[in-house]
Amino acid sequence: MSLGQLPWLVDEHEDFPSAGELLSRLRHPVRLDPRVSADWPSVNGPAVGYGTMRTMSRLARDRRLGHAVFDDYARLRCSAYYPAVWQFLGRTAVLVPFAGLASIDARRMFGDRVFVRSDTNLKVFAAAVVASTELPAFAAGHPLQHDQLAVLSEVIAIEREHRCFCRGGRFVCGSSYPAPYVPLPSEASASDAIVAFAEHVAASVATIGLDPVSIDVATTPEGLRLVEVGGVNSWGAYASDLVAFVAMMESEAHARWDANH
Repeated sequence: MSLGQLPWLVDEHEDFPSAGELLSRLRHPVRLDPRVSADWPSVNGPAVGYGTMRTMSRLARDRRLGHAVFDDYARLRCSAYYPAVWQFLGRTAVLVPFAGLASIDARRMFGDRVFVRSDTNLKVFAAAVVASTELPAFAAGHPLQHDQLAVLSEVIAIEREHRCFCRGGRFVCGSSYPAPYVPLPSEASASDAIVAFAEHVAASVATIGLDPVSIDVATTPEGLRLVEVGGVNSWGAYASDLVAFVAMMESEAHARWDANH
C-alpha cells in the first residue's frame, strides 16, 4: 500500500532506519543527498521533510524547502521546554554548563550515581549513567562539549518507553521501544494512561509553540515519567501506525503552507 499524497523529502541514512521504511511505502518520495545541498530539489506547494536532525536542520534553513520541516530545534532543548513540563519529569534534574561537571558535587545532590544527558536532542554526546565520583573524568572525555549545557538527573528505574506522536495536544500514533516494538493503536483513547499522559505533556509544550511533537513516556515502578520531548521530522516511528503518521504530517504541511501563502 502506497502512502501519502505530498512530496516527502527523505534523508535516507543508515543511522535512521525509519526513513528507509517510509521510503519503501511513500507514493512521492524524493531522496535527499545531504552532501550536496545545492542540488536539493525545488518543490512547489506543501511538502514534508523526514530524516536525520542534521539534514533536517539544514533543510529548515533553505528558503525554498524550509517549509517542509516542522521541528523547532531551538525549542527542542531541555533548557527551553523543561519549564513547561517540570511536573511530568518525576525526578530531580538540574542544568549545568558541561565544563562545570568537573567540579559539581553530584554525590551530595544525587547519591552514588547520576544520569547525564545533553541539553539538545541532537545528542552531542551519548547519555549515560555515571558514578558521581567519575563525573570529572566523564567531562574530560568530552572536551569539545564544554560550551554546551548538560542535564544531570537522579537515576530512575525505567521498565519500558513509549513514543507518542501528538498534534494539537491529541495522540495520533505511537509504539513502545526499544525492540520488540509494540504499536500503540491509533484509536487508543485518552482513557489509556500512556496516551493521556502524552496528551497532557503535548498540550503543555504547545503553549510554548511546540506542535506537533513526539512525547517519550517511560513506565516505572512509581508510575509514568516523561523521558523527553522531541519533534516529528527527525524522530523514529518504530512500530507506529504509518498511515496515521503520514496523514498527520501531510495535514500539518498543508496547514503551514496555507497559513503562509
